This record gives sequence, C-alpha cells and structure tokens, in this order.
Amino acid sequence: MKNLLRILLVSGILLSGTTSLNAKEIYLSHQTTKDYSVLVKVYDELKLGDNEFNVKILYQNKPLDKVNVNLKVYKPNGEEVKYNSNSVNDKKNYSFNVTLSEKGEYGYVITYNIMTGGVTRTSKGSFTFN
Repeated sequence: MKNLLRILLVSGILLSGTTSLNAKEIYLSHQTTKDYSVLVKVYDELKLGDNEFNVKILYQNKPLDKVNVNLKVYKPNGEEVKYNSNSVNDKKNYSFNVTLSEKGEYGYVITYNIMTGGVTRTSKGSFTFN
C-alpha cells in the first residue's frame, strides 16, 4: 500500500512538472507598490504584428477583476498608442492586443483604478523587441 502511494505521488509530481513546463510565460515586468502588484507578461515570443499582452493586477497577492486598466505603448519612433480593458480573461489577466510594427525599444505606462473616481495608480516599464 505504501509503495502504491509513493508511485502515485511521484507520478503526480512528474505530471504536474511536465504540465507547468509546457505553459510558457514571458514576464516583461513585475512591479509592487504598497499592497498592489502589476504583472505584465506574454505567452508567446514577441513578433511583428499583433501580440497579446496580459496584465494582472493584484491586491495583497489576490487577482482583482472589474478594474479599469489603460495601457499606453510608446513605439521606438515616439508614437503613442492607447489601449483600454476592464474585463479579465480565463487566466485572470486583462488582455490587450498590441501591434508591434518595428523593432527597437518600447516603453509602456499602465494606469488603473479600482473604482470610478478612485485613486489612479501607475506602473511603467520598457522592453526591447529585436
């Protein structure tokens, strides 16, 4: 009986390890201010054209939904593109379809507020697209 439990435990660990290895997450930033954290990630390598950027807003390590989230992307040529979202996907991320039109250094600013008229918080970052 103990051997059977050990075999099931080891196979469960190996199976969950294999599953997590197949889930690819590329973090562009992880910033924390007081009790709030902002994670910015993509699930695929960046490419020219459309890319899905995922932003997760956490309060005391718990994901928040129904937050007004705005994303401003600054292209290498200085152009600014604005994106808005207020609903989460199945992974509790705010999803933005960002178009990368050229290679270079991009900047971004995420602003979010929990309530309409509430305190607006900001998170800034940058990434290089080669």
